[in-house]
Amino acid sequence: MWIKTVVMTLALGFSGVVIAATELSVEKGWVRMVPPVTGTTAAYFELKNESKRDRVLVKASSAVAETAEMHMVVGAHGVTAMRPVKKFDVLSGRSISFEPGGRHIMLIGLKQPLKEGETVTVELEFSDGEKLEVPLTVKRDADDSESHHHHH
Repeated sequence: MWIKTVVMTLALGFSGVVIAATELSVEKGWVRMVPPVTGTTAAYFELKNESKRDRVLVKASSAVAETAEMHMVVGAHGVTAMRPVKKFDVLSGRSISFEPGGRHIMLIGLKQPLKEGETVTVELEFSDGEKLEVPLTVKRDADDSESHHHHH
């Protein structure tokens, strides 16, 4: 009887993790292909929060780069600038877009040139400690006709 209880507890515990993990998803993800001499690129995607609680994205990382930083392009009086951001709020039931000219993840210090069509994994970390691994395709530019879905 004890073993049956442990097995059921483990099974229920793991199923809870799966349910919680499906609350965040990424669509339309891609990384900009850059010339081999360029050591920096950007990652773009749409991050959806389908949970009943607000989430806070606090960090990004990727094995293909020395560091990853969250950035936002801001503009005033006809001048735009890229600024590092410490966090992005993702409200319950909402999504935020990471796109050229707006929010994006900078991949700095690329360890090797990225090839068109290859997959780059970016890990997103949230304030509650949850991590989401996101596979992104290397492309020359955004292609709105494609929609890649990745759920966690």
